[in-house]
Amino acid sequence: MVSQVKETARKAEVARIAQAAEAARQEEAARQEEAARQEEAARRGTELARQNADKIAEAAKATEQTRIAKQAEAARQEPDRKAAEARAAALKEAEARKKATKDAPFENNLGMKFVRVPGTDVLFSIWNTRVRDYAVFAKETGASISPPDFPQTPNDPVVNVSWEDAQAFCKWLTEKERSEGKIGADKVYRLPTDAEWSAAVGLPPESGATPQDKDGKVKGVFSWGTQWPPLEGVGNYDSALEVDSYVNTSPVGSFPANRFGLYDMGGNVWQWCEDWYRAPGSGSRVVRGASWYSLDPESMWSSFRYFGNSGRRASDYGFRCVLGSSR
Repeated sequence: MVSQVKETARKAEVARIAQAAEAARQEEAARQEEAARQEEAARRGTELARQNADKIAEAAKATEQTRIAKQAEAARQEPDRKAAEARAAALKEAEARKKATKDAPFENNLGMKFVRVPGTDVLFSIWNTRVRDYAVFAKETGASISPPDFPQTPNDPVVNVSWEDAQAFCKWLTEKERSEGKIGADKVYRLPTDAEWSAAVGLPPESGATPQDKDGKVKGVFSWGTQWPPLEGVGNYDSALEVDSYVNTSPVGSFPANRFGLYDMGGNVWQWCEDWYRAPGSGSRVVRGASWYSLDPESMWSSFRYFGNSGRRASDYGFRCVLGSSR
């Protein structure tokens, strides 16, 4: 009986141990399965991350290639764009020059303003070349400046300039404004011809082959009309005439413009013209318009011509530019 009880107990213990071993085995299997699952998940995560990294790298590469391609295309188109912009600017400036009226003058990069004058093919500067304009020329070229023995403002007409100085200024201004796209390659700044100056001052056609032949042919006509003595405020002339308060030069635009919108076509400074006074090569160039030093009525006539050697500089000599086509 006792032996049966012991056998039963032994079998029960064996069964319990077997159950415990099975439970441990199953727990280990579950742990290993979980570990394998986690490892697989980690592997898949790593693979996914690698794939994502590859995709990102590929996208970045494509973006960079696109950027490079766009830059290359932009570089290829840059000359065409600049050329188009230059053409547009030239057309705009050409349109401005074409209109160039008293109310809407053409203005260059120095602030010089130009208008059309009937009877000519050029645009006239509305005033004489100023001290400020010539100063830019002198600074950029190293040209000398010869100040007069009286004070001037930056807006006074530059004086002590010869015909040769005026030519150099016009040549420099032409090259400067062509390079800046302000005027076309077919345009040029220069001095007015004697005939152009006569048209700008409002004279009728004059007879004669040279400026000397035409000198004083239209008598008694001044820039302000035919009245003598002149009324106060008509221009800047000799102080003895008592028509203005200036002892020497005056700022451009200080007196009324003529009907074409031009200032100081009488008085302030004599203005160099392109022409020889007599025959070509005769040694003297034409000056027109009288000056702050003028007193004699005949020298103040609009048809009066004075003259000077092309190298002459004087404190009442200046110049006015025109803008026209290359000859």
